[in-house]
Amino acid sequence: MAAARRKGKWVGGIPVLGYDVAVGGGRLVINEEEARQVREIFALYLECRALLPVLTEIQRRQWTTKRWTTQAGRVHAGRAYVQKDVVALLTNRIYEGKVHYRGQIYAGEHPAIVDERVFLPVQHLLQENQRPARQTRRRVVKQGVAEASAPFEDPPEQAPRIARLLALALKFEGLIHQGVIKDYAE
Repeated sequence: MAAARRKGKWVGGIPVLGYDVAVGGGRLVINEEEARQVREIFALYLECRALLPVLTEIQRRQWTTKRWTTQAGRVHAGRAYVQKDVVALLTNRIYEGKVHYRGQIYAGEHPAIVDERVFLPVQHLLQENQRPARQTRRRVVKQGVAEASAPFEDPPEQAPRIARLLALALKFEGLIHQGVIKDYAE
């Protein structure tokens, strides 16, 4: 199994949203309807830059985690998302076409759902948002007493233009799919 993982093969386990296990097993194939949801979740995170608004929107749309059936025929229904589910989805290397095994990243045999130019900015933003309490700047007031001012933050890094355009396109696709608008022209 270790050799198979290093070769990027699917060796079993619970399938993830966006993929189905191929007939006969051994590899993942894209489930287009679920893959669209995955791309929209990544786009939402780039747009909102925080987990809570993304989770709220996922719950508003009534999306659930992966619904799947075991080989024995037992059905596992999807459930409502919680914050840890969103984090797990956004950090899963499978979505960029890779496999994580024992601290190493290997190229997977399955196709990517999320482009690296979207996946990497999301990882960077997640790390920035999980940073411990930020340093504060001190300023001196006229009486000579130091007081805390606004938190010191690194200048925000913009997501690459392609990632922002992809987020916008996915947002429009969602609005069209939901019937809010009829086409791109509108």
